[in-house]
Amino acid sequence: MKRINAVRWIFLLCSVEAAEAQTTAGLSRADYRMQVELDDSKHRIKGTQEIAFQSGAADTLHELFFHLYFNAFQPGTAMAERTAALPDPDGRMKGRFESMSASEQGWNKVRSLKVNGVAQRTETRETTLKVYLDKPIPPGGRVRIDTEFEAQVPVQIRRSGRDNNESIDYTCTQWYPKLAQYDRHGWKTLPYVNREFFGIFGNFDVRIRARSAFVLAGTGVLVNACALPAALAQAYCPEAKGPKAEWAEWHFSAENVHDFAWAADRDYRISATQSGRGTDLYFARGPRSEAASWKALQDYTVRFFNTMDTLIGGYPYPRFTVIQGGDGGMEYPMCTMVLGAAKPDQIEGFVGLMVHEAAHNWFYGIIATDEQRYPWMDEGFTSYAEAVVMEGLFPTGDPNPHRSAVHSYRKAALAGLVEPLSTPADFYTRNKSYGMGAYVMGELFLWQLEGMVGTPVFRAGLREFYRKYAFTHPEPSDLVRILERRSGMQLQWYSDLWTGTTQTIDHGIVEVRAVGRDQIRIVLERKGSIPMPLELVLVFEDGTRRSLKVPLDWCFEAAPGSAQPLPFWNGYAPRYECTVRADFNALDEVQLDPLEYTADLHLENNRWVKP
Repeated sequence: MKRINAVRWIFLLCSVEAAEAQTTAGLSRADYRMQVELDDSKHRIKGTQEIAFQSGAADTLHELFFHLYFNAFQPGTAMAERTAALPDPDGRMKGRFESMSASEQGWNKVRSLKVNGVAQRTETRETTLKVYLDKPIPPGGRVRIDTEFEAQVPVQIRRSGRDNNESIDYTCTQWYPKLAQYDRHGWKTLPYVNREFFGIFGNFDVRIRARSAFVLAGTGVLVNACALPAALAQAYCPEAKGPKAEWAEWHFSAENVHDFAWAADRDYRISATQSGRGTDLYFARGPRSEAASWKALQDYTVRFFNTMDTLIGGYPYPRFTVIQGGDGGMEYPMCTMVLGAAKPDQIEGFVGLMVHEAAHNWFYGIIATDEQRYPWMDEGFTSYAEAVVMEGLFPTGDPNPHRSAVHSYRKAALAGLVEPLSTPADFYTRNKSYGMGAYVMGELFLWQLEGMVGTPVFRAGLREFYRKYAFTHPEPSDLVRILERRSGMQLQWYSDLWTGTTQTIDHGIVEVRAVGRDQIRIVLERKGSIPMPLELVLVFEDGTRRSLKVPLDWCFEAAPGSAQPLPFWNGYAPRYECTVRADFNALDEVQLDPLEYTADLHLENNRWVKP
């Protein structure tokens, strides 16, 4: 295990200090110390928590809330009812709650809870526990919370659980009583229905006692790798010489993360490599996996980390682990759970799953927006990065790596499956609409901004957003303001319309004709409700191309670096005319937005070909 390098230490420590300095401005801290034991005969986890909590609330807190996620995996819960009520439920979940026996269900019970050594009155409602504080916590106040808890690991339905289709024994995610987040919008207490997560940053010191038959992998650094039996931890520490014993304790440590996840399997095979930037990369694959695919994945993961460091910013943690979790893909701090049985001829899809879930660590893990309010700022931004990274790993030659997202959105919008991005994650009426909004429209939010301000300005702004707002739970306007400052353009109107409405973008070419000598008249129309700055490309018979920018007056300025900006289009005007100096006789065609920087609803009028 390598030591974290100096650059990452500076990044991490400065971020921690910034977060601590802003606690009274809305950033709380929660440091966990946990000691638990896995009883595999009953599929239960039992142990204690000690939480050092510092409130970042501007208000006095009269109560605390905890999430008890495992309680969702029972008949009749909010997750079960919502799954049954959706017109397009997740096929992995449909019909599975009703048939769960008592031993297959999940639950999490807090046996005792004390604040500063004093027992508190609590009330549990399904996946949420409320603590009635005997003494309120003032702004900036610090308390110690001690809990004793027990949890039963459910048969895996989604994300968490045991004995899944890929034969992984335990995937322990959202498994412990987790202190809920309180920000300027209040407490985050909604029941868990298989959507998104939002947590408090802090340090985790977790000791997990399990039978020596199990190999573990998870969030953080394995502190005691060299003290474990060699048969368990040799890949973590080649010098491991711990004695054989019936039980082993796995001690993990993670700094400045907002969750802790782990998995255990009797047949995990652990391998390791290192990124070019000094991050230790570990891989845990189970018995139903292809060794060749996981070997290839190592090289792709190294390349992924190096690309993300350049595209978004440096990864601040010393380790990342790709874990075969056996159920889709899901991100957690410093690790990800993935399906792992991919055949060698399925390598691109396998890599794509890793890329998406690992990229979440920059957005879900480090920037950490409120995923209930803004799921698209995590899923969509991650999808944007995934598309860029995958084009580098598996080149297609398309200068628009987001074209499939544009086409998916167009199809969904024409079918009436789009809901406003301002819809909270748990309240989309269809799974398809949630996927379209959180993943696709979130990706296009960034891609269209890139088209508006230009790639150099956009990429620099995205990196600044990451540096400035790491570990601080920013909101959409924080990124928009950075791009406005860097570009000189006004952009908030775009954010409001794209995220707050289902209005669409639709422009077309009405007419192209010669006017006088060496001049061409171009007429455009706007049929959609959202106007956008656009690109016009003149293609001549000799193959030369000439790009022109049609700026929008709502932006106030043309995009930086526009070689030949045309007159501004009045955003409220349905038609636009401009005259371009060029030889009409040499013109072959005119293309409107050929790279599809906008999610234009109809493409048939975006190309004019000279008769």
